[in-house]
Amino acid sequence: MGQSYLKNAALLTGADVLLRLAGMGLRIYLANALGGEGMGLYQLVLAVYALFVTLATAGVSVAATRLMAEELARGRAQARGMLVRLAGTGLLLGAAAMAAQYGLAGAAARWWLGDVRAAGALRVSAFGMPWMALSAVLRGFFIARRRVEPNVLSQLVEQSVRIGIIWYALEWGNAPDVSARCTAVLAATAVSEAVSACILLLFYRGEAGLVLLTISRPPGTKGKLYAPFCL
Repeated sequence: MGQSYLKNAALLTGADVLLRLAGMGLRIYLANALGGEGMGLYQLVLAVYALFVTLATAGVSVAATRLMAEELARGRAQARGMLVRLAGTGLLLGAAAMAAQYGLAGAAARWWLGDVRAAGALRVSAFGMPWMALSAVLRGFFIARRRVEPNVLSQLVEQSVRIGIIWYALEWGNAPDVSARCTAVLAATAVSEAVSACILLLFYRGEAGLVLLTISRPPGTKGKLYAPFCL
């Protein structure tokens, strides 16, 4: 138990340091690549984007962790049903946030941010909302299972994919103006969220593989009977 705790703490600490360093490097790169005007537009978009991220994911991971911990103590069948319900709720919240951000992008850019060039970036970033909400549910599940490796790896890959796409789009893409470059940056964010969710789903698939459960031997039978049980 103690070794597992120390291992998880070391993984989380190491990943946090790497992610912070990567984030700092990315911000420095964006400041140089987008320039003052581009960074100003990017920050405006992030202000609205952060609001809808909160609507899509606020409390989801914490609720998933608590509910899954309770259901896992009762049994795998109950835990599986709870996870399906949580995933459905998360996807519903993410889809609602996506629809709201996409639909309000034009009005928010014009009347709230005062710059219509932000509309494209707001629309494309909206497509990451359902993936983000699903990831929040799955991260809560793995925390309840006391497994930090899936969460750490998914975040590292997410950041790597995001940085890679941004670098390629800004260095080799044909973005003609500041608006297109900001849209490319936010599109990279949406794609990286989808990649992160897919990685977590792959880990869950491995977690939910068929296991052999020994059941009581009925009278007149020999050996052990096994039944497939899926989380």
